Amino acid sequence: RLRMGGVSLAPAPIRLSVGDDELLVSRAVNAAVAAARERDDAIELREVDGSSTVPGEIAELLNPSLFGGGRVVVVANAQDTKKEVASALLDFARDPEPDVTLVLLHAGGAKGKAFADGLREAGADVVTAAKITRHRDRVDFVNGEFRRLGVDIPIRARFPRPVHRRIEAQRERFVLDVTPEPRDRLLETRADAIPDLDAVRYVE
Repeated sequence: RLRMGGVSLAPAPIRLSVGDDELLVSRAVNAAVAAARERDDAIELREVDGSSTVPGEIAELLNPSLFGGGRVVVVANAQDTKKEVASALLDFARDPEPDVTLVLLHAGGAKGKAFADGLREAGADVVTAAKITRHRDRVDFVNGEFRRLGVDIPIRARFPRPVHRRIEAQRERFVLDVTPEPRDRLLETRADAIPDLDAVRYVE
């Protein structure tokens, strides 16, 4: 399963976030934790840096707790993990413990690519968290966020083609032109705060 921006709350024992957009990476982690807490609201969250963690620490974190309860283990900078740690993580990904959710944050690029590919092959739930720079990708992200917020106006059913194109453009500009980082604003926006574009009237 491959997504960009929109992250479901479907439980996934292994989640791989690929990219270095802080907002999208944070969202992937939050979604994994929320999914785990749907099953166990007392879930334990542990975070380590892949560049400095060692096999013994990883082995301890990936083993079920002796006191019961679930755990979410977040490995930042997964592209920098040492060979022995990467091997242990891959072994876990191929045969995960039911009470442990593993979230790996990989910056993307060539470094650690074989490790990321191995996680994909092991069945990791992949979330793309690359920076969104192209205008078309930003627009797609915005429209996806409107749908997530439940704001999806059936423009085409109410207006002729030239008009619904202008209304759609207005909806996109609402976010894209407000701030240099419009996604932050959108992700914090309630659905009822979105302008009611359904009320836009066309005047010759």
